[in-house]
Amino acid sequence: YGYPIFQFYPPLPHYLAEALHLLGLAPINALNGAFVVFACLGALGMYAFARDVFGRMAGIGTAMLYAFAPYTLYNAFERAALAEFAALACVPWALWALRKTQDNANPRLIGLAALTVAGIVLSHNITAMLSVPVLVAYAFVRAIVLRRPSRNTALAIALGLALTTFFWLPAFVERD
Repeated sequence: YGYPIFQFYPPLPHYLAEALHLLGLAPINALNGAFVVFACLGALGMYAFARDVFGRMAGIGTAMLYAFAPYTLYNAFERAALAEFAALACVPWALWALRKTQDNANPRLIGLAALTVAGIVLSHNITAMLSVPVLVAYAFVRAIVLRRPSRNTALAIALGLALTTFFWLPAFVERD
């Protein structure tokens, strides 16, 4: 009768695993490789964000805490929740990219921020529903603190959501 896996369950983590499989890895090794890639991406994203906010040593410490947080390890080793694991790896990059877009109007940074938001949405629905409002609030509070509104962050978030309309709009319309 059909299984709407990519209509209600985001495809991005599975695309990475399939790409690794097409590169020659056995299916289980490709899946494990996707976990490794997302673990590295998440830790590097947290390092980049924390380094910009607090400095190099804090970035290293925060990246280690992020990588070895009990929930992160639980997602990877107990639940094998690749989708949530991937989305949580995109969140630090989204924070970093949105921070950069507020400091610099470079179109590449706006595009990168949009891609990170899209990465969250295309990885895990619940994480997207929880983290996108937090990203909006972060950008809003930072704009107030800096006393300069940034259309760039709003544009980046809107572009990220627009890039993923092909996924979330049908899922929203056909949620029953």
